[in-house]
Amino acid sequence: MLQLNLCTDNICLVGNPEEYTLSDMKGFYKKRKKGARRVVAIIVSVVAMGGLFHRNLHGDRVAPGLPLHAVVHEVIDGDTVIIEGGQKVRYLGINAPEVRVWDGAQWCVKPQIQGPEATAYNQRLVGGKELRLEYDQNPKDKFDRLLAYVWVGDCFVNGDLVLKGLALMDVRAPNLVYQKRLAALQAEARNSGRGIWRAMPGNTVSAEDAHGFVGMLAAVEGRILRTHLGEKKLHLNFGENVENDFTVIIYKENLSSFPLGRKDPAAYFLNKRVKVYGFIRELDGPAVVVCAPSQIDFLD
Repeated sequence: MLQLNLCTDNICLVGNPEEYTLSDMKGFYKKRKKGARRVVAIIVSVVAMGGLFHRNLHGDRVAPGLPLHAVVHEVIDGDTVIIEGGQKVRYLGINAPEVRVWDGAQWCVKPQIQGPEATAYNQRLVGGKELRLEYDQNPKDKFDRLLAYVWVGDCFVNGDLVLKGLALMDVRAPNLVYQKRLAALQAEARNSGRGIWRAMPGNTVSAEDAHGFVGMLAAVEGRILRTHLGEKKLHLNFGENVENDFTVIIYKENLSSFPLGRKDPAAYFLNKRVKVYGFIRELDGPAVVVCAPSQIDFLD
């Protein structure tokens, strides 16, 4: 993916650790004519490799073929809307509580903690309004939904939901543009006891019982007995059976927000008694994905 700044004549391959200027790439285009033809040739080749990204006047990351502005046709829940034309937009970097679940055949009303409140607040923020859509490295998910940072005027909708305690940050590589901002907003929401953070402590379960609460938003308490740092994530296991007992997962891109110092991440968490806040999912056993320190309390 490419960013072009034609004023400074710089070209940057976003998502690639190397950066190039036009002068660096002259060897590839010696037989090309100068000026506009060279730029067009570069754009065409990069589009063929996976799409052209640039920034609009707001500084937002955008991509051709994807809407930059859209009017909301329907609010589905706290983090998903349908825009005019029928395309679904999933708010990127956050996860709001659900108001319904899929039972394999149909949608059933089964709200999670603060799910109705998140949906209602999202309706007030965006219902019937024009959105400005900003994209990160992955503009769509496997369900063909647009993945976007959503703005209404100067309001950063994704961030406002987190700040109000009506969503948790859910940041994964390579979509990291607002990682630090969302972590700070979540910490503020927790410190102020808003929304989810006011309700979750009253919904605490033990790590041994977490399997009975899959699909729920809760606080899980227990001791970390095993740790394993893999290529992409850190596993914190709360039982001897690592495939079935409760596990906390922290992706490597989020470990930098923890006060590890020079400590090995696996050793930092080992044998600690903790309370973990988040959505309990079925990931080869019950698990919570943690994205920031605000989601873990050390109890000893």
